[in-house]
Amino acid sequence: MPSIEKFTRSQLENALVRARERADKAEKKVRDVPADVELLRRLNKTLTGQVRKAQGIMDLALAEVQEGITDFSGLQLPPPIKLKRGKEEMIAVAHVTDTQIGKITDSFNTEIAEGRLMEYARAVAKCVQVHHANYGVQELHVYFGGDMVEGEQIFAHQPFQIDSSVLRQAIINAPKILAQMLMYWTSYFPKIRVLTVRGNHGRVGNKHSVTHPETNWDTACYLVTEHMVREGLAAKGLAADRVTFKHSRSWYNVDDVLGHKNLLIHGDVGIKGSNGYPWYGTGKRMAGWLDAVPESWQHLYMGHFHQYVSYDWNGHLVFVGGTIESDNEFARAELSATGKPKQRLQIWNRDDGPVVDLPICLKFGYTPRKNYGDKRVTL
Repeated sequence: MPSIEKFTRSQLENALVRARERADKAEKKVRDVPADVELLRRLNKTLTGQVRKAQGIMDLALAEVQEGITDFSGLQLPPPIKLKRGKEEMIAVAHVTDTQIGKITDSFNTEIAEGRLMEYARAVAKCVQVHHANYGVQELHVYFGGDMVEGEQIFAHQPFQIDSSVLRQAIINAPKILAQMLMYWTSYFPKIRVLTVRGNHGRVGNKHSVTHPETNWDTACYLVTEHMVREGLAAKGLAADRVTFKHSRSWYNVDDVLGHKNLLIHGDVGIKGSNGYPWYGTGKRMAGWLDAVPESWQHLYMGHFHQYVSYDWNGHLVFVGGTIESDNEFARAELSATGKPKQRLQIWNRDDGPVVDLPICLKFGYTPRKNYGDKRVTL
């Protein structure tokens, strides 16, 4: 690089002028920067300094943590927990209602009903094992809540919405499916107690027909189911009392679950309402039934409304079961309601009552509807 002595005076003056021009240009450029941009620049510079400072503190902290997790010499661990089978007695409750066996829709028929109920049977066994494997639930109470068959003459166009006669529904198809489900559970539960009530779809004829109140296709279904189970127990070499039945000759049945009294009804008797589940109507009837029903009871189970509901009414628990059917056009058109096929499973103990309350969703032969947002068309 040439020394400064070798430059002429004019060259030095020209270089100085160019340097001043560049400085003036840079100063002008800084002056032309908007105030908000300049503020952001200063803030960025400040934050950059803080990040660098914090990074140093973080590096130091990580180094200390790394040293701590590699040295277990001073760590005192408690003894491992040993899970023991509890002595607390627990009972599972399966609420099976509104199976509507015999009905046919775009996504439901007798074959699908059988698939969904056996799917439910497997789910009950699996869920009980998973939730209380350390207790070992030894007893299952099964509530058959009515409308197990679809019927034949409940409403005018019903004969066009069934895949079998009511005789075949009640004497052959439904008993075979229900007995198969109960026999499946004998492999998991040493004791099974079945309680039954009849539903409105089991009526002989429409609601204005003159028949004996005890004459009901649901009742016929239950009696045949019991006979099939008896034959199945004998064939497997199991004791006859492995599965017991308590049929109701009235509109209700009462069960005792570890001291808790449950009132089982179908839901078509006395409860008035519209547009879905009748909250007010149920509460009004419960207030009267607490005195009118001869037996003592605390909690209510029912179906009929095809709505999966559970709530507390003045300390009395109310459990409303779902249905295994799908594509109910009456509910879709008249009530603007439809839901996924499901049934209920519970586990009870003596002190608290139901400690587990599960909806068992049934997917066999069912394609979920599109959500409202997925059906909207974007213009």
